[in-house]
Amino acid sequence: MVIDWTENEAEVLMNEYEVHRCLWDPSHPNYHSNNERTHAYVKILDKLGDKFNITDIKKKINSIRTQFNQERNRLMKMTESGIGRVEDTRFKYYDRLSFLAESVDIRRNQRSITPKSSEETQSASASSLHPTSSLVSSVSSASLSDPSGAP
Repeated sequence: MVIDWTENEAEVLMNEYEVHRCLWDPSHPNYHSNNERTHAYVKILDKLGDKFNITDIKKKINSIRTQFNQERNRLMKMTESGIGRVEDTRFKYYDRLSFLAESVDIRRNQRSITPKSSEETQSASASSLHPTSSLVSSVSSASLSDPSGAP
């Protein structure tokens, strides 16, 4: 069943969500604590009343986070290309949810970090510099292995 949220209920939810950093901030010490997160959801429920349950709150949070992220990505692309400004947002809660921007960046950076061996990392770094860098890399390796420079 889809629950209709009033403007006031949505505002209360966003206010309480921001207060409970363990729900959205990956650097918060209790971010991975299911007990603390559940406790935070219960506190939000207390503020909203009997109309909602935890599932309703999670769905609404997921919805507004998704909208925020989509709008943020759209605005970043427009700003980078020079055809728009951040003020051109179409999402009415964008400014209100701006506190999520840092956590989105933290999560994005955490996902982009994958453990690699140092050799893989050096190879990937070299190949991303220039299309002919693998040639440069193999020449550098050859010259390192024979200091005289002889083939």
